[in-house]
Amino acid sequence: DAVNALFAQFSVDPQSVNQKVFDSLIKSGACDVFGGHRAALAGSVAGLTDQAQKRRREIEAGQSNLFGSSATALPAEALSSVPQWAESERLRLEKEALGFYLSGNPLIEFESHLARLVTHTTEQLRGGFQGTATVGGLVTRISRNKIKSGPNAGRVMARFVIEDLTGSLPVTLFADMLQRYDSMLQEDAAVIVKGQVRERGAEVEMTIEEMTLLARAVERLVSGLRVSLDRELPQTEMLRLRDLLTDHPGDAAVEFEVRLGEELVLISPLQRFKVNATPALLSRIEGIVGAGKVHRLGL
Repeated sequence: DAVNALFAQFSVDPQSVNQKVFDSLIKSGACDVFGGHRAALAGSVAGLTDQAQKRRREIEAGQSNLFGSSATALPAEALSSVPQWAESERLRLEKEALGFYLSGNPLIEFESHLARLVTHTTEQLRGGFQGTATVGGLVTRISRNKIKSGPNAGRVMARFVIEDLTGSLPVTLFADMLQRYDSMLQEDAAVIVKGQVRERGAEVEMTIEEMTLLARAVERLVSGLRVSLDRELPQTEMLRLRDLLTDHPGDAAVEFEVRLGEELVLISPLQRFKVNATPALLSRIEGIVGAGKVHRLGL
């Protein structure tokens, strides 16, 4: 109903409003007012644009009015089957369309973890702080420049702006640090950076000493995994789970939670079942035992 309502509101001139325009409107959130979710709108825009253009031609030919066209609306069941975009994908497309985040921020899901991983927010550093600090945020406005003079002449250094939930801070990567961390320097990458903060003219700037991806830093906070098991889980699935755990060795201990009657029993397997608790591994475990049945411990 949402996507059909969207196109019922417009008399579409194919010369000025095409599918690309509607794609951008949907990604930006401008069509959220019609209800539904953006993935369903985006998945339906091609067919509905064709229908709207057909309606326009009928009106111009005097065959019908905009709301009395013979064009057929897309079936609601087809639209409801379209899965919603993950929050990270929804926000990525929103920024792609607008140039900034409007309805959320990818860092929000990490907010509680950031409090344990950083020493300061960018807002606190802009208040006159000087010294060593660790901050976390999104990499934005990357620039690379060749050094013109001095012992590093001819080498490349980089600057970017790190944005957290309180503001932003200019950051510099000198040649040696850029060579070490260049693979992480991607637009909108979520990172933790440590370095020296000092005044540079009228601004405060950080010079990086260490840099790591935020997701990897969060993984290090995980002390273990708790997996809820159904007693009815088939033996073949248990063997799949065993093989999955042994194929991803790491430092996070795994424990199983099984309900026996009215009691919950925790079972700790052998040390060899310690794993590297990446989001990808958690997703694969949930693919065996069920969604929502894997919990990270220590966070």
